[in-house]
Amino acid sequence: MKICAVYAALGVGCIALFACCHPAWHTGHGLEAIALAVAFVMASTVLLGFALDHHFRLLRSAARLSEEREVLRAKAAEAAARKAAEQALAEEVARRRMFVDGSRDGIVVIDMEGRAVEANPRFASVLGYTLDEVLKMHVWDWDRDWSRDSVLASLAGLGREGVRF
Repeated sequence: MKICAVYAALGVGCIALFACCHPAWHTGHGLEAIALAVAFVMASTVLLGFALDHHFRLLRSAARLSEEREVLRAKAAEAAARKAAEQALAEEVARRRMFVDGSRDGIVVIDMEGRAVEANPRFASVLGYTLDEVLKMHVWDWDRDWSRDSVLASLAGLGREGVRF
């Protein structure tokens, strides 16, 4: 029977070799031996099918894990880059704020509507206002030489380079 298992494991083509060589063939029990070998081959094939299916599922699962790992690496790299950019921006804002606030000159930044969006304490003190008051004002509120219309017309003609007043 061990010979049968070896031949059967090799495939259906070996059944004939088994049947011809096995003594049971010559004693009239050949059909039983062949039936047993066929049953064994069929059972082996089913088990092999299950094993291959399981193997391919594992391979697909490993491939998915590998893809997910790459996605996570990309997201981690993106997060690290974003954090580095945020840190660089925070450092630049702090450096700029230190420069603007420490200046002996009055500095103001206005938006396209003529509203003060950033100013330093020196600018506010020159005008006689608090910094909070200045940040609620427009150019025409502190400079009578600039009307609302003239400020907005000047700002409408600006490019990316801006203009200095």
